[in-house]
Amino acid sequence: MIDILENVQKLCKPWRRVCKDPSVWRKIDMRNLGDFATKYDLEIMCRHAVDLSQGGLVDIDIWDFDTDDLLYYIAEWVEVENIYILLILLNYLLYLSLLGYILIFHTYLHCRSINLKSLRFTCDKITDEGVMKAVVKLPLLEELDVISYCSFSGNSFRVVDQACPNLKTLKLNHNPELGFFVCYEHNSIATEIAECMPKLHHLQLIGNGLNNTGLNAILDGCPHLDYLDLRECSNINLVGDLEKKCSERISVLRRPDDSTADFPFQTTMYDQELFFYPDCGADNDVDFEFSCPSPSDYG
Repeated sequence: MIDILENVQKLCKPWRRVCKDPSVWRKIDMRNLGDFATKYDLEIMCRHAVDLSQGGLVDIDIWDFDTDDLLYYIAEWVEVENIYILLILLNYLLYLSLLGYILIFHTYLHCRSINLKSLRFTCDKITDEGVMKAVVKLPLLEELDVISYCSFSGNSFRVVDQACPNLKTLKLNHNPELGFFVCYEHNSIATEIAECMPKLHHLQLIGNGLNNTGLNAILDGCPHLDYLDLRECSNINLVGDLEKKCSERISVLRRPDDSTADFPFQTTMYDQELFFYPDCGADNDVDFEFSCPSPSDYG
């Protein structure tokens, strides 16, 4: 994303038009930025990328720099040009009948809507209140991925379930870079999931401290669950009836001692060649010189 904003759009006018096409910004990936996080105001750049999506954003990853304000900005996004159109329509209101009201209302809904289906963030700077305030604006959300969810409470689970009826995937994982894994015996998260989210199909709880009691609660409370990831959940003992219950109910089961090699945090945080240029080998000499953005670049 940084490369598109900082370099590619400055090549020529045709490339600038391509980079400003809203379809380019349907997915925004701002994870594992490494040293770039110290060179840029990532929150400003993220807001600019969200603006460029013009309401078409469907998938966003924001790690390590996320805040309540940024999360709410993503959820509350309003295209300025559409608001301008709305004001023009209001100007003609006196000359229009019921059709005018309907047209204005439709335009307003279009301006306020966002198509976000997948949201991933860390919970280091985002509060419980911030999560609840944002998710009520995201009725189409299908996947919620939260790393280091220390501030997630039962209220959050209830609000997410009520505000996001399409939610099928929930990932609540601990960050291995921040002392992975802390598996204290703690079933409150499992109990809240079981009570508040019966529609889940996909659940990932890497590094969670739940024990067999919590796992049983999830299996009983989430009848549609077909994928369950319990890697590094060291308090789980999958034997006997519990193992049989999981095998019969869960199509894909990741066990506590399974490898976490494919977990996103296992990738090298500062391997910029591989991250930005997946077709390049590690031995390739890639130049990563970026000019520091000025406030005028983002309005």
